Amino acid sequence: MTLKVKVVIDGTRFPIELPNDATAQHLKEAVHRMFNFYAVENQELLFNGLLLLNYITLETYEVVDDSEIILQIFFTVGIIGKNPDGQYHRYEVRAHRSNTVQDLKLKLNMYHGLDITSMNLQMRPESYLQDLLELAMIQIKCGFWQTLKFKVAVDGTTMIPMELPDDATVKDLKEAVHDMFTSFSVENQELLFNGLILQNNTKLASYRLVSDSEITLRLLFTIVIIGKNPDGQYQRYEVRAHRNNYVGDLKLKLSEDHGLDITNIRLQMGPESYLLDHTLLWPNRISSGTRIYIAEE
Repeated sequence: MTLKVKVVIDGTRFPIELPNDATAQHLKEAVHRMFNFYAVENQELLFNGLLLLNYITLETYEVVDDSEIILQIFFTVGIIGKNPDGQYHRYEVRAHRSNTVQDLKLKLNMYHGLDITSMNLQMRPESYLQDLLELAMIQIKCGFWQTLKFKVAVDGTTMIPMELPDDATVKDLKEAVHDMFTSFSVENQELLFNGLILQNNTKLASYRLVSDSEITLRLLFTIVIIGKNPDGQYQRYEVRAHRNNYVGDLKLKLSEDHGLDITNIRLQMGPESYLLDHTLLWPNRISSGTRIYIAEE
C-alpha cells in the first residue's frame, strides 16, 4: 500500500508517492530528492493549517490519497540594528516567503528580546517596510537586508570584515571598530577611502563604497614638541599624528596648527640626534607621549 499526495510549492502541485506508514520526515526527504536545493531542515509542511512534526506519520494527520500538503521553505534573514547597549549587531531570524514584515519584528522580540514597540524595518535609507507586507512582495529572500560590506585595513596588514546598515555614518563605523577593539577609541581613529579622509557625520554610502571596498584605518596619537615660541619662550606644542606620518609632516603640523615658522628648524629627540624629514615616525620609535625638541639651524 502506498500513499499518493500532492505537495504544493508556491501554488504549484507536485505528486509524490510514499509508503503508507511514511512520516513527515520521509516526505521532506522525498521533496529533497526531487529538488535537491530544498534542504530537509529548511522545509515546513502544513496540512489543514496544522504544522506536521517530523516523526509523526502522515496517516496520523489523516492524510489520504490526493491530499494537498503545503510546503514552506525557510531561509535566514539577517537584520542589522543597535542592541540595547547601543552597539550595532546582526540578528538572524528564520522566515519564509509568506511571512510578513511584522512577523520578522515579532521574531526579533521572541528570539532576541528586542523591544519592537517603536521599531521600523527598512531595506535602504528612508524606505520603511509596511508591517503587513509579505516578504515575497518585497523580494526578501535568503540573505540579508541591504547592507554595506567592506574591509577595514589596520596598519596596511590586518583586514577586518565589517557589515553595517546602508545608512550608517562614518562615526557608526568608528564605534563598531571600537566595539571590536576597545583600545581603538573613536576619537583616535582616522578613516580613509580612495585617499579621502572620511568625515564623522557623513553616511558611508555617500562615498560610493561597493562590496569588499577597503577602508584604511589610521590610529592617531599625540606627540609633544617643545621649542621656543615667537617671543623666545619655551612652549609645549601638541600635534596629532599616526605611525606612518613622516618627520616632515610634524613640522608642517607645527606650521598649520600652531603658526610656527618652520623654515630653519630641525626636530630632535636628544642632543645632536636630529630626525630626518623623510623618515617615518615608527622606525624612529615615535609614538603616543613621545617628546621631541625643536632646534634652530
